[in-house]
This record gives sequence, C-alpha cells and structure tokens, in this order.
Amino acid sequence: MNADEVFAGPGELRALYRKIDWASTSLGPVETWPRPLTAAVQMALAMPQPARVFAGAECINIYNEAHIPLLHGRHPAALARPAREAFAHAWDRLEPVLARCFAGQPYLFIDEEVAMLTASGSFVTAWFTGVWSPIRNDDGAVCGIYASAIETTGGVLALRSSESRLRTVLDLAPALLWETNANGNVVSFNSRWLEYTGQTLQATQSGGWRDAVHPDDRAAAERAFARAFATGVPLEFEYRVRRADGVYRWFLVRHVPVETQNGEIVRWIGTATDIHDQRMALDYIEQLVEKRTAERDALSNELLQVEEAERSRLARELHDEASQQLTALDLGLHALTKIEHAGDQVREQAHALRKIVKSLAQELHAVAGRLRPRSLDDFGLEAALSAAATDYGIHSGVDISVCMQTGRDRLPSHLENTIYRVVQEALTNVVRHSGASSASVIVERDGKHVNVAIQDNGTGFDVAEAVEAARRAGRYGLTSIRERVTLLAGQTLIDSRPGSGTTVKLRIPMELPGNRRSID
Repeated sequence: MNADEVFAGPGELRALYRKIDWASTSLGPVETWPRPLTAAVQMALAMPQPARVFAGAECINIYNEAHIPLLHGRHPAALARPAREAFAHAWDRLEPVLARCFAGQPYLFIDEEVAMLTASGSFVTAWFTGVWSPIRNDDGAVCGIYASAIETTGGVLALRSSESRLRTVLDLAPALLWETNANGNVVSFNSRWLEYTGQTLQATQSGGWRDAVHPDDRAAAERAFARAFATGVPLEFEYRVRRADGVYRWFLVRHVPVETQNGEIVRWIGTATDIHDQRMALDYIEQLVEKRTAERDALSNELLQVEEAERSRLARELHDEASQQLTALDLGLHALTKIEHAGDQVREQAHALRKIVKSLAQELHAVAGRLRPRSLDDFGLEAALSAAATDYGIHSGVDISVCMQTGRDRLPSHLENTIYRVVQEALTNVVRHSGASSASVIVERDGKHVNVAIQDNGTGFDVAEAVEAARRAGRYGLTSIRERVTLLAGQTLIDSRPGSGTTVKLRIPMELPGNRRSID
C-alpha cells in the first residue's frame, strides 16, 4: 500500500500525512512498511479517542485527530518526528517505556500523571489511562508501538480520594474491561461488560463470566488465564463471548498485570475488543482462497488426465497406423528382392531400405512407449513398471526390481497414471544422477491409500540444495513429483543425505479429492 492508500480519507491531518516524504525518514517509503504496521496506523487514524503509533526504531510519531488537543499547540511540529525529538522534555521517562514495549512487553497505565509541554514552553498536568502494545511483524519482531489512552484528569481530580475512581474510568471505555486481584479473583467489571452480556455484577464476580464464554472456547480460555496467573506473563487470546440476546461474537482478549515498583503483581487488568467482523472477513477470505485453490488443483488434475489421454491416442496412432504402414513397406521391399529379373543393384538398394525401415519402426515403437506405454493400458501398472524397469536397466546397467502388493483388482486409472509418471521421473533421476548400482520400486495398497517407495543405493544428496539448484537450472523433476502427488491430496517425502542413497515415499488416497472426476 502507498501513502495515498494508507492515509486515505478526508481531513487536514490525513492530507498532511500524504504530503510527507516518508522515504527521507528512517521508516522509508510507505510501500515498504510491514503490513501489521500499516494496519495499526490505519486503525489509530480511525479511532474516535486519542491514539498514536510510534513507528520503527526511531519511534516516528504518528497520531490521530483526537490526539491533537493533547499536544497543546505543538501540532503539526510533532508530526512524523522521532519520539526523542518530539518529546525531548520527557525523554528520560519515555525512553524506558518505549524500550520495554520494543522488548515485547505491553505497558498499561491507570491514572498516570503526565506533565505536558505547551507551545509557550509551560507545562500542564494531566492524568491518563491507557495501554501501549507492541506491534509485531509477521516474523514476530516488534516494528512499532500502538499507544491509546483516554484522559482521566477530570475523574482523578473529582474522585481522587474515592475507591470508585477505577470503576468510573473503566466505565468510560467502549471495550469490555475487568479487574482481578493478584490471585485472579474478579474484583470488578465495567458497565459495558454487564450491558453486553446481560449478567449481574454479583453473578459475574462469582464466576458467572465463564458462562458467557462459548462452550467450545471455555476450557482453552480457563487454561490460558490460569497460565497467565501462574507465570505473570501477559495474556493475548481470542474467544467468543455471548451477547445478551444469545449471539456469540469473537473478541480479542488481553490480560496484563499491574506491578509495584519492585515488580510485585498487585492486580490484573483485562480488556476484550470486539473483532468479530474482522474475524468473519478473514474466515471468508480463507474460504475463498481454499475454494479457488481447490478449483485450480481440480483443473490441473484434469489437464494432466487430458494430457495422458492425448499421449495414449498418439501412441496408439503411431503403433496401429504408422507401424502398419512401415510393415507394409518392409514387405514390399522384401518382395522386390525376390523378383528374378531384378538386378543386383536393385536388390542391394532394397536391402538397405529395409534396414532403414526396421530402424524407423523401432524408433517409432520407442517414441510410442515414452508417450504412453501400451502395457499400462492393456495389462496395468505392474506390467508397465516392470517393462520400464527392464528398459532402464538395459540402458543404464542399474539393477531395478519392482514389487506390487495392490491386490487382484487394478488401481483407478488416475492413480496408475500418476504413480507411473512419478516412478518414471524418479528412475530417470536414479539413472542420470545417483550413481546407483541397484534400485527398487514398491507399490502397496493400505486400506484407502496407496503407498509407493522408490529407493536406490546411490550417492545421495542434500534435498533442499538439490531443489534450489534444479530451480535455477530450469529443471523441475522433484518439484513435478510433489505437484503431481499434491493434486491427488497425497503426501511426498524425499529422504536423502550425501553418501546414504535416496528414498522417495508417496502416500496417495485411492479416491480423487472433492468432486474431481477421472477422465478415461
């Protein structure tokens, strides 16, 4: 996504972000930002309450419209500036918090007192409650911090001496919030939780909150909370919570400890954010991708079967038509040599032409066999594999054995086609690259699956290196084996090490995946 897309929308602030030369900052062009970082920036800009993102190693300051009043006249000077520059007056307090978040630990604060610098150089004291959460790349590395907070100055000043202070602050939040003591016993829930679930405070505090969790998620949620209380490690978890009308929606639950200055956990604060719509959108996309992948695989499988059918047709035409014509030509030339008044020169020429015809017939027979061995159609997989093993052995000197344990009935045609082509490719690799003196092919039926093993006593190789080298050279033998088997929902294992020979194992279902059909 480019800057126009990430910062799309009305408003002066978004327009300012679009004009910034991001390539000149440590973040680099917007197109190169990690996907989770751009998502966090878009979410912060869309939030109605103050939110900002500290992006990249320099913690570039990106904030939303609701955050501008908190800058007390320092906007737009603070826009897209490193945190060290934008908040130099508070860097000694801010730096350790940023370091903690970049180390992967969320920072939660409740009614934290902040001395805020104004444009005139004076300071204003305010109180805030919020949480700063690490933003992680797809590989798990922290690439920024998502910081959201609500100003609680009015509540602090009005209720500073009251035990209801936290209750009031929590009720201001749109998320479902709760507080537990250090042992995990529920102390309070905000009103949003009670409104959403329809539970009473008494029922919730006595463990009734578990009833609001989807039955399929309840055990996992209880284990996750128990693990967090036992280890003191913050919790992040997704589960479904029942609404008052009985509808379950997905929530992202975060549970973080509140510690004293000496590191003692005195309580836990939990938040649950509704992510149901995002979750459903992701599920839909995953289902769509799965459907399209299945359709692609089905088409690829049909194309392979059409290819086999065309190979079979061409092989038959070569064998039945071209071979017959060559046979007729040979007979004619033979008859020519028997004519009494034909001269010696004619007979010699006829004999030479007969040799050419026989050589051509043999080559046509070999081409037809490579296109589609007649024995595969007429006698089945075992006969075709045995003939192929014999042929490879004659030309290479490798002793190749074939063992079939598939019962009396023939395998489905799509399986015979795939197994034959895979074995053909594997034996070609054995003959060309392995330096083996012997090899074996074993095909056995195992219930609803067929297992295939092609093994040799050759030099072996490093599989990952061989696949990469073949890709660079434009050879796709091993990849082709995997793709053919995958199209039938099968599994491929290639086991090889230098000096230890090679084994190729396949496990393929007897039936075609899904609604795919075999083309005979």
